[in-house]
Amino acid sequence: MPDIAAEWGCDDATWASIKSKRSLIKICDAGDEDHFKKRLESIKELIANPPPVQEKKTPPAKTGRKRTNKTKVRKEGPYELYGGLPDALDEAAITVKVNERAAAKEAKDYSTADAIREALAEKGVRIRDDMRTWSYKNPAAKNPSPSPLADCLSEAPTAKEMDECIAAADSGDENSYG
Repeated sequence: MPDIAAEWGCDDATWASIKSKRSLIKICDAGDEDHFKKRLESIKELIANPPPVQEKKTPPAKTGRKRTNKTKVRKEGPYELYGGLPDALDEAAITVKVNERAAAKEAKDYSTADAIREALAEKGVRIRDDMRTWSYKNPAAKNPSPSPLADCLSEAPTAKEMDECIAAADSGDENSYG
């Protein structure tokens, strides 16, 4: 506390209870005794009769769609099959491969983990590390065979050949364009 503040009526207890003293120090440095005393009286009044504490206002709710996490993220535990699996695939064998991949990742052998993942992906097995699940999706459904029309148009035909190709596709005769 500046000496001049003590001379103008500020005691140690009041000075200690003031949180922001910078403006009072500036008033002392300027030598404005009247301003300091008025300010000190208002501070003493606030210390004696503090204002009621207001509750924090909650921010208004954001408009739009509220995101909810309906699925539980699992970072630990075994990988589980999610969904169905055709009879032609062996669930136990795929589970072993998925667990081998998880062990390779834990050992930081990422090349082995990636190779296992790619081999499983070729069979239609997808792995979700964030959910610790694996599922099957038919890889043939992802890349359906192209139509006969696409085959004949990919050969860059002339206008006449294109008309023949379209007519053949409309009639359902796949072998009329050759």
